[in-house]
Parts: sequence; C-alpha cells; structure tokens
Amino acid sequence: MTDHISTGRAMASSSRLAIAAIGGALLTAVGGLATPATASTIEWVGWGTPGGTGPYTVSGSAPTSGLTVDASYTAQAANDWQNDTGIAITDSSWTFTPNTMTAWNIFQSGSNYAATGTFDFTNTGGLAAGGSLAILDVEDLASTVGVKGFQKNGSSYQEVTVNWSYSYYTIQSDATAPIWNGTTNVLTGGGQGVAGYSMFSMLTSDVQLDRIVLDINLDAGDGIGIGFTQTNIAAGAVPGAGLAGLATIGLAGVSRRRRR
Repeated sequence: MTDHISTGRAMASSSRLAIAAIGGALLTAVGGLATPATASTIEWVGWGTPGGTGPYTVSGSAPTSGLTVDASYTAQAANDWQNDTGIAITDSSWTFTPNTMTAWNIFQSGSNYAATGTFDFTNTGGLAAGGSLAILDVEDLASTVGVKGFQKNGSSYQEVTVNWSYSYYTIQSDATAPIWNGTTNVLTGGGQGVAGYSMFSMLTSDVQLDRIVLDINLDAGDGIGIGFTQTNIAAGAVPGAGLAGLATIGLAGVSRRRRR
C-alpha cells in the first residue's frame, strides 16, 4: 500500500489516496476506448470545510466557470477528511492548464470505508455535457467506486444513461491503472499501492447532469480523492472553448491514501 500524504500537516499513519478526474489519454478499458481530451484550460472545484452530523456535508466551487457542488456522504472517513490542493500531474499526455489539481481527501485505516457520496451541481445548468469526474488512487483489488448520473425533473432526480468516456493519468510513473467497466460503470483498483498520490481516472459525461452519486467501497487503508472541473474537454469538443462544458467530479474531489 502507500504512505499517507496530508496537505497542511503530517499524518501519523501511512495510507494511500484515490481521486477522480477528467480524462484525456488513450486507454483501453471494459466498455470502450477513451479519446484524448482537447481543451486547454480547466478549473478545479475548491472544497470548503465539512459540516453536518450525518450525512456529512461539504461544498465546493470553481469561481471562474461558476460550477458549484454540494456534496453529502452517508459516513465520514475516520483518519482523513479534508481539502487537498496543489497535487502535481506529471503525465506527459496531460495537455491542460493548470498541471495541478484539487481533491477532497478520504482515508480510513483499520477498517473498510463504505459510503454513498451524493454530489449536486447547484449552479444554473449543472454539469454540462462534456463535464468530467476525477477519482484518484483507487488501488486495492477489493476497492470499488460505482458511478451514476442524474437529471433533475421538477423536485425529483431521475437516473439517466451516461456513456462515460474514460481516461487515465499518472502522477507517479510506477502506478498501476485501475480498471473501468463501462458496462457496470464501476471503477476497481488495479492491485498496486504506491506511496502518495500516484494516478487518477477521469470520467467525462456525454450528457448534462444535475447530480452524480458514487457508491464508495474501499479496502481498509486505501484512500481516494474526488475532484470536479468545468471546461469543454470532451471528445470532439472545440479546442480552447473555455470553461463551458467540462466538470470533474472524481467523484469530484475525494482523495484517499494507502499504507504499506
């Protein structure tokens, strides 16, 4: 597993991180072949401090693009639960600006972490088609994250079919890619733990979404990160189209750490 990295403070226990992100590299996965993203500039959602007493809530925003997210989880991670910024992306196939990202860090040692994360896009128009979800460091073979998309109809939300475009980027070159099943829409760990933030998966939606729900089941000590960004980097998008079509939820910003 991997050493636990904490932004702003040293962590007493080692761990590993998992975060969700927007994708643009070619990767063969169950369900299809991802296509390179074409946008030049993105803006990650920055997260606030958690609130609530169960479900646990946290809000985030990207001021330039106007993307805003209200997130709630059915359980809070015991060992790390915070905003992580400035995570460096070293993959040469990453063609966007900036080359750093922000994620919401989730880590729990000693016991498995299981929760449902609900992310509501509260800005007008929600997450536009071409928006993306980023999930960092899903590493253990027993760790999975299921992804569902919803559109609002009056006062209720209805699940819709999303043809997620999957891409993968490395933060550390020795990371092992997780496995995306495009039939079940479930991300599973690839089985190798690397210290710190090692990689992330990017899921880009082909439809507008008002809500994303993540079914998170992490093996003990396997941490993840969730992040969102909004810019038009979907396959076939116009290069340099600005912050109008892409949102990364990465699970928009949850980060998790692993331990050895």
